[in-house]
Amino acid sequence: MEPEGVVNALSRIHKALKKEGVLLDLHPTKPFATVEGAGVRLGALDESDFMQIVAATEAGLNETLRLGLFALEKRRTFDVVERFETADELVDKVADWLGVSIPNRVVERVRASAPPFDIRERVLLQRFQVL
Repeated sequence: MEPEGVVNALSRIHKALKKEGVLLDLHPTKPFATVEGAGVRLGALDESDFMQIVAATEAGLNETLRLGLFALEKRRTFDVVERFETADELVDKVADWLGVSIPNRVVERVRASAPPFDIRERVLLQRFQVL
């Protein structure tokens, strides 16, 4: 989504929220998500295309701050872990994610390892006050 589309969407959300309302934003952030098997890091996902989408979205959100629609109250980063019981399940799931791929060397390591597998992803949670 282009920043203008984000600004348009958030402007409509702003109109729908009460003055004392809050907006929560949750999205992945760097470093790239990693794949783990049996507690061992097997490699990182390639999220370079997806991070361009995130950057454009952040630009739109920052524009709504500049326009005075919202004010940042708090932000926090933490890890989210998604578990997969088989290598095929992990590979198939990631194949459906927009702008994300698994490098071949990571796929090979996953297929050579014992399940379960985890994808550990750093996310940013932000709370904004409606102005």
